[in-house]
Amino acid sequence: MRTISKLLFRLIAIGALAFSAITFGSPNAQAAIRAFPANGGTCVGSQVLRCLELRFDDATEYMVARAEITDPAGGSSVDVKVKQVCIHGVGCSGPTAREGYKAGLSSPTGWCVQGTIMKVDFSASFEWWDVGTGFHGQELRTGQANFTCT
Repeated sequence: MRTISKLLFRLIAIGALAFSAITFGSPNAQAAIRAFPANGGTCVGSQVLRCLELRFDDATEYMVARAEITDPAGGSSVDVKVKQVCIHGVGCSGPTAREGYKAGLSSPTGWCVQGTIMKVDFSASFEWWDVGTGFHGQELRTGQANFTCT
């Protein structure tokens, strides 16, 4: 009986380690993702923070543009949304009518073949409204990434 419980304990421990490795990935997998910021840096703004970058995963050879907009604490109340995020030549995505405002969006994924030299243009369209003053702002941010698929 004691041998069975030790064996069962070891199997559960091995299963837990395997589950955590699959769920959380390994440190090496995280190192394979390269990030390319938009022109002017990954994030800009203080009252309304707008972020855009292209991420390329060397392991899968897939790329995705990610855009986020936030209203940092401390200022007036601002409604924010990402209207659209694109990888030019791949496609764009935006919120559907049912989703309403989205503070973060990812583009459709694109891919490349190992050894290919890439020049990728990406962009995002942001919009915000200051609830107190009625001020309406919008911006189109762009970026370009140059890299070799590995």
